[in-house]
Amino acid sequence: MYLLQVQSGGPEYDVPLGRRDGLTFATRNATLDNLPAPTNNASVILTSLARKKFDATDVVALSGGHTIGLGHCTSFENRLYPTQDPTMETDFASDLKVICPTTNSTNTTVLDIRTPNKFDNKYYVDLVHRQGLFTSDQDLYTDDRTHDIVESFANDQNLFFEKFVSAMIKMGQLSVLTGGKGEIRANCSVRNSDNLDLVSVVEEDLETAAELRLYPTQDPTMETDFASDLKVICPTTNSTNTTVLDIRTPNQFDNKYYVDLVHRQGLFTSDQDLYTDDRTHDIVESFANDQNLFFEKFVSAMIKMGQLSVLTGGKGEIRANCSVRNSDNLDLVSVVEEDLETAAELR
Repeated sequence: MYLLQVQSGGPEYDVPLGRRDGLTFATRNATLDNLPAPTNNASVILTSLARKKFDATDVVALSGGHTIGLGHCTSFENRLYPTQDPTMETDFASDLKVICPTTNSTNTTVLDIRTPNKFDNKYYVDLVHRQGLFTSDQDLYTDDRTHDIVESFANDQNLFFEKFVSAMIKMGQLSVLTGGKGEIRANCSVRNSDNLDLVSVVEEDLETAAELRLYPTQDPTMETDFASDLKVICPTTNSTNTTVLDIRTPNQFDNKYYVDLVHRQGLFTSDQDLYTDDRTHDIVESFANDQNLFFEKFVSAMIKMGQLSVLTGGKGEIRANCSVRNSDNLDLVSVVEEDLETAAELR
């Protein structure tokens, strides 16, 4: 959701770190039990989310996620048939009846008629003009407890973004796993093996990496002061201490790693030797001098790497959930059909 929201114009924010991954995956029923239905009115939604410590502003802000996406006819046909919902604007209702000419139609339409592919505050403008798609949307404007909040977001996009970020961070702190529950994954989309955690993965890689260049004798390609600093951090072989890979900007993705290499301050042999070897020396120099060039070539190489060992024909699968294998009889057609048939209901 975060990536889609940002790419479509929504607010960027720092996602709090430290949340563990669960050891099981939510079932469809469990997911639906925790999401408001599109046919719910504001009272039901406010009561339901109040149990999770969300106030009215949080509820209205989170509903703003409907500024992008599609809704299935079956999720709002109750507002069209057998009689039209009086809170729905007449022309809007007529347009929807063309898209959904009968009950149980499998057609879909956009959730926000003004800017369907942009994350902005126009969803709230829709509500003010009685053009909200679901009951759960439009009733936010009808209900006295949320009416003024909808108005304020319709008039002030920055305010909506501010409250949306606050509500999203609050939602990310629900049901946090602590103690021995959950896991910190080495690969975010794959469960660790029974005895594997992130700490052991990092320790195994870093415990001896730099010491190979320090003991028993110092690697002559390593800058002297850099080596001295490393010996303070790793005073003996088999030290369990760690250090940063890039001494200049350790928490920023930039080209300073290559500047480190030029100054003979690469941590691993596999790093520093890129500057020592004639075949790669000039490339390191060029990346150290031109960050945009590094970014361009990095993107190209990452795309190329993603095309390695591509499975074709009947090999592999296209997953409905990227972190869970499909059942034996599930294919792309069924995945797409299931997603389209229930997309709006899940929201």
